[in-house]
Formats: sequence, C-alpha cells, structure tokens
Amino acid sequence: MKQITLHHSQLKQTLAQHIANPYRHPFMKKIDDWGAQCIEKIRKAADDARKQLQNVISRKIYSIQDVLTDMTQEIRVANDRANFVETDLKQWNEKLHQLNRNLTAPIGIDIRQDENGAPFISKVLVSEITTDIFERSTDHIRIDNRGKVAVNTGSTDHASVRCKGEYTSEQYQFRVKIEELNTQKWIFFGIMSKNTILPTKSCTSQTTYGWAGYNQVYLNGISHSNYNGYKSNMRKK
Repeated sequence: MKQITLHHSQLKQTLAQHIANPYRHPFMKKIDDWGAQCIEKIRKAADDARKQLQNVISRKIYSIQDVLTDMTQEIRVANDRANFVETDLKQWNEKLHQLNRNLTAPIGIDIRQDENGAPFISKVLVSEITTDIFERSTDHIRIDNRGKVAVNTGSTDHASVRCKGEYTSEQYQFRVKIEELNTQKWIFFGIMSKNTILPTKSCTSQTTYGWAGYNQVYLNGISHSNYNGYKSNMRKK
C-alpha cells in the first residue's frame, strides 16, 4: 500500500504540472522541432534569394559604372575644350537622372512569391487516434475481446458491425487491423447517422459515407467508382 500511495502522489503531482503548464508536454517538442525546421527553411530560402538579387544588382551596378566612366571622360573633354552647347547639358542631365533611377530602382528586376511551385513547408496536422470499440452487430458477426475484435462467423452474406463512439466534427484517425479477408477482398468502412438502425448492408444506407473495395466510395449510400481518384488498398495483415 505504501508503494501504491507513493505512485498515486507522484501521478497527481505530474498531472498538476501538466495542467499548470500544458506546453511542457513531451508531444509539444514535435511541434517545436517542426517550427524550428520551418524557420530554418525560410531563413535558407531568404539567404538564397538575397544572393540571387545581389548578383543581379551587381551586374547592373557595374553596367552603370561603365556608362558613368564613359560619361565622365566625355564631360571632362567637353569642359576642357569648352565645346558643348545647351542641348549637351540637357542630355547629360537627363542621362545622370536615368542612371540614378537605375541605381536606386533598377528596371528588369521582379521580386515575387512563387505561387505555382510546390510548398516547401509542409503543414503539421494534429489528430486524435480514437480508442473506439465495437458495440453492436447484425447476424453473422461476433464481437470479442471486450469490443476490440469483430469476427465473421462464416457466412458469405452481408453483415455490419458498429462502433460505440459518436462523432460530430473535427478529424479523427482510426486504425483497424484486418486479420482475415474473403477471396473477394471487399469490405466497407464508413460512418452513418446514429439514428439509423444498423442494417445488414450498411453501405447502402442513405446516411452512410465511406470507402470499400474495388475503388468504391459511398456517398449517401450510393456507390461511386474511383471517386476523386480513390484506389482501395485494403488487405489483411
């Protein structure tokens, strides 16, 4: 009893710590690592873009420098010889303004986000893996192992088994292990309204949505082949 009391106290303390600071949960580190990886990818992409821009700007700067060098020589010669007129001054002035604009706001450079490319940062998804159990079945289905196993008793007719859980929204992840599958390799997984009496052939119920063998998707109990490119890969383990 002393050992149990100690474990009980330790668990209460750990639980209190999680309640006080839920962000210290070990799973939060996965999100933190994902965030750090995304930041590093963005930093590297920004550095690469800066290098590309620097190369382009450098080429334009050297081009402006070459033009300005030639212009400097031209102005010096004209000034030494006093061989220039008003139109020359106007042209030089316009040229200087143009070079200045090309330096501060160079033309021919486009900076934009690539909206057509594949995103290089994958979105992180958090889903809850349900621990649902089987609760109700039709003929030819036996529920064993406290609701964790559903067994076909040998009939080749349609039969259905329903889980206990009820779901209204959000995303849920289910893991089902198929230990035996008939030679037709057809089985249906889906959801249906809790108000619908469990039918023997549940896939055809008007409140049913789900997936089956032979690339079938059921919407309102109606079968659609290859719906949105769905390919069934159900097989026994």
